[in-house]
Amino acid sequence: MHETEAASSGTWKDQAKVLAGDVVRAVQLRRELAELEVRHDANAVRRLAIVGGVGALLAITGLPVYIICAAQGLAARTSLGFVSWALILASLLVAVGVLALAVAVARFRSEFSGLRRTLSELNEDMIWLQEWGVRRDSSNNADADHDQAAADR
Repeated sequence: MHETEAASSGTWKDQAKVLAGDVVRAVQLRRELAELEVRHDANAVRRLAIVGGVGALLAITGLPVYIICAAQGLAARTSLGFVSWALILASLLVAVGVLALAVAVARFRSEFSGLRRTLSELNEDMIWLQEWGVRRDSSNNADADHDQAAADR
């Protein structure tokens, strides 16, 4: 016979023991889930830091050289001056950089769970425990009414 079936046919004390065991197991599982989520989030943060850091370093070191060279070459071939071309090129590169940063942040947000699953599961458990307590109280009241009616006879 399964624990739950044994508890349903046993006393309230037996049912409380089974419930306590179930709650302990549920808490253990939630703790394991939280550990997995924290590890996943730490990996996502680490990946963002590494990739973002490398990208930022490359952009910071290469952009000034690129902008100056491109602006000088374009100024020699067109009617716009060096400063105008430098501003145009810098603006384009800044726009691409902001777009890349926005994509990286959006990906990070989608991967970062922040214990959402664990908190959701804990909320569901609390609701279940509250409902179980209400059912238990109402059945205790029904048993007490039955006992009182039997005593009155």
